[in-house]
Amino acid sequence: MRVLCLDFDGVLHPVSAVKDWARDGRTLRELRYAPDKQLFRWLDRLSQMLDQHPEVAILVHSGWRTMSRDFELREYLGPLADRFIGSTSKSMQRFAGIADVLSRIGTTDYVILDDATHEFPEGLPELIATDPELGLSEPGIQTRLQAWLDNPKDELATHDELVASSSPTC
Repeated sequence: MRVLCLDFDGVLHPVSAVKDWARDGRTLRELRYAPDKQLFRWLDRLSQMLDQHPEVAILVHSGWRTMSRDFELREYLGPLADRFIGSTSKSMQRFAGIADVLSRIGTTDYVILDDATHEFPEGLPELIATDPELGLSEPGIQTRLQAWLDNPKDELATHDELVASSSPTC
């Protein structure tokens, strides 16, 4: 299984959109009825990118997991709801929660979309760091995500390479 670890704020919409939403006195419960598409405005773009990759599941590590139950997170994902495999632990930091879930499901083929780079080890190659106001709308971010989508890890080949590299040579 391939896993896209997904943050919401700063990825699927600008961080400022959340502040505007809260300033207007709206609650998350109203989200499914919001006609203005301030929030999740780039969800359709992500959906288009994932269309040709049905093997990719979505793990939510967004701060929204602390305010919403999994069925609500699934609803927020709209056309991608069927790909939702759950969220990381509310009691763990982002990267620790991601690592825990990935370990339990046994995958090493993952990518993380997030604007909060301070939450992750420096230089983490699986992290695609977004600009908090541009998120997934930024062409460079789409290019990096597309590169991951188009180049799945061949875990069998990786294993074979490890075996070959540890074999004694004559």
